[in-house]
Parts: sequence; structure tokens; C-alpha cells
Amino acid sequence: MPWTQPITWTPAQVVAASDLNAQMRDNLLYLLASRPIAAVNRVGAADYTTASGSFVDVDASNLILTLTLNGSRALVVATALIVGTVAGGGCFLDWIVDGTTRAGGSAGLVGTAVPTSGLSIHAATAIGLFTGLAAGAHSFKLQYRGNGTGGATVYNNGLPITLFGLEI
Repeated sequence: MPWTQPITWTPAQVVAASDLNAQMRDNLLYLLASRPIAAVNRVGAADYTTASGSFVDVDASNLILTLTLNGSRALVVATALIVGTVAGGGCFLDWIVDGTTRAGGSAGLVGTAVPTSGLSIHAATAIGLFTGLAAGAHSFKLQYRGNGTGGATVYNNGLPITLFGLEI
């Protein structure tokens, strides 16, 4: 059921049951119950690695959230273990919606730098807020990149990558 624009009540107005249902019950149900959510928890048999210095999908088939929005805003969250694959490298995460709009821009939302003396694994959480979306279905994908010095890895060999999204 859609949102009903609240009316301005007037003194001595006769209020019908349908008015109260539309203004109170239906609007509360819309706010509390009809917002879509989606989640993906992937534990695979292999890690994801890229040598790309530009953002690419971590997994174009399995790490996708699809939300059918009633409104225009979505919040998406990803958690994973990440690492740059060479000393001096890095791994950066970001979200993209419908293959066109990036949440974090060219730098991404979160990243890790690798010290020159060795590798460090980092727990990362990438939170993307998208506004101005049209009502309807949207695909949200987790993307990653290296920093141009070396590759980037998102661990998934027996380790979870968790995606969560909701309309706000």
C-alpha cells in the first residue's frame, strides 16, 4: 500500500473510519512493514583477487542485492576481510547501483594500505547511501580495486562476505 499524504484536520470535521484507516493504520504499516530488505551471506571455496586499479565487481553472479524500492533511498552494507596482495599495495571497496552510480566515488568507501614490510589483513565494512533513486527494482553490487601498485583480495575461502540492504 502506498503512503497517503496526511491531511490537515479542521474543527468539527466528521472523521470516517476510512479516514482514520488511511491516515493512521495504513501510513504506519507503510512506515513499519513495507520497506524492502535484502541480505546475502556468501561463504565460497576461493578468494576473490583482482589486479585492476579500477573498480570491478567482486562477484557479478553471487554478490548482488536486489531491492524493489517504494521510495528513493537505500542503505547498503558489506562486511569482508580484505588485503592488498603486495607490499605497498591496497584493497578498496565500494558499492555501485544499476551499474552506473557509485557510492564512494573514485576512492571508494573503505580501503586498506599494506605496509612495505608485509601484508595485513583487515576487517572492512563498506556502507553506501544512495538517494534520488526511482521507485522500482535496483541492483546493488559490491566492487573492489587495487591501488595500482599490486592486486587486491577479498577473502571468501571458507570466510563469509555479508551484504545487507534496506530502503530508508
